[in-house]
Amino acid sequence: MNTLSVKAIYLLGVGAWLIGAFASLAMWRKPALARRICCSTALVGSVLGGLAAILGMLHGDPVRWSAPSGNPLFAYSFSYDALTGFFNLTLAILAGTVSVYSFGYLKDFEGKRNIGFFGLRAKGTSASSASCSISFFSA
Repeated sequence: MNTLSVKAIYLLGVGAWLIGAFASLAMWRKPALARRICCSTALVGSVLGGLAAILGMLHGDPVRWSAPSGNPLFAYSFSYDALTGFFNLTLAILAGTVSVYSFGYLKDFEGKRNIGFFGLRAKGTSASSASCSISFFSA
């Protein structure tokens, strides 16, 4: 099994969540479209996150990668192992069911609140469960 696939699928899922959150924030004048974008990209991100979690649990060895922080002394490092996969699978199931439920639930908020803020609900939790560096939690 290719270790790049776990990382790539995980990052695609997080990317889908973030793109959906910011796209629905940008669509604040069209609340029905913002709701559809927010909930559908959250569902896509949850499915991709669940797939990455299953692959991470089956892989055996941890998948590690790092990203620069902008400070040459620190870098954000991530390790995706079986325990991270378990927590992210739980989060993916929860976020997927919430996103399906939110298709109807957020309809009442159209025009009253900016629905795009609801799209930011599970993104930080997923990234923090895979984080290895303490500087990630303080950022």
